[in-house]
Amino acid sequence: MDPAGEVVAAFMHTPPHPLHVALATPAQARALAAHLAGTGDRPPGVGGLRGAAEAFADEWTARTGACATVTMEVGRFDLPVRPRVPFAVAGSFRPATVADAALLELWHQDFVDAIEGGGRAASSLERHVADGRVGLWEVDGRPVSMAYASPASGGVTRISGVWTPPGRRGHGYASAVVAALSSARMDRGEACMLFTDLANPTSNAIYRALGYRRVGDNISIVFSSANGAFATDPSAHDPAGAQSRADHRPLER
Repeated sequence: MDPAGEVVAAFMHTPPHPLHVALATPAQARALAAHLAGTGDRPPGVGGLRGAAEAFADEWTARTGACATVTMEVGRFDLPVRPRVPFAVAGSFRPATVADAALLELWHQDFVDAIEGGGRAASSLERHVADGRVGLWEVDGRPVSMAYASPASGGVTRISGVWTPPGRRGHGYASAVVAALSSARMDRGEACMLFTDLANPTSNAIYRALGYRRVGDNISIVFSSANGAFATDPSAHDPAGAQSRADHRPLER
């Protein structure tokens, strides 16, 4: 807080997970790193806004002798225009219903397996379906792709969970369902955003073609000792929250 009592920076740390930079300048992040190094706290990594997270890591490694490794970089995109699909796609959009529950749970687990390399899906889509936040793209009455939107926070919803089964890819279904779901949320007065893996140029190009605009980056950094040992599993360190990987990698035009 500043002398007037206004919040000027925000960080979050839930051990044993990395520190998360929610709002901070590089100078503020450096100051926090210096403070934590002096108290003996040892966060296993840092993630969040690129500039601030990198500044924290620079200060931390200088003071503690730890090594820093970047494990993921994601782009933050907003949607300043009405989305459009720049090519013809067969089929139509509809909101998912409770009758789709079994299929949605299967696809949700499939995408978790693809992104996380296995493991049980952490949450159900049931509440998203009840709120009308899961969209399906259908061809000849059969669902071929899905996406869902988070509950809005501050008027902003996050599009994620984009999944097209492997046998259905290459037809533009994911692009179509993302555009249609985004448009539906905008009709409700919500602003749309999403995260993309910057290492995946295909998904980045597709989202831009729909009208999404890159407005910033998040980064995840893990710390290790001089012998290279990580404090925790580096694959668990997600710079944008546990869902960010779900936003981008399953997307196939």
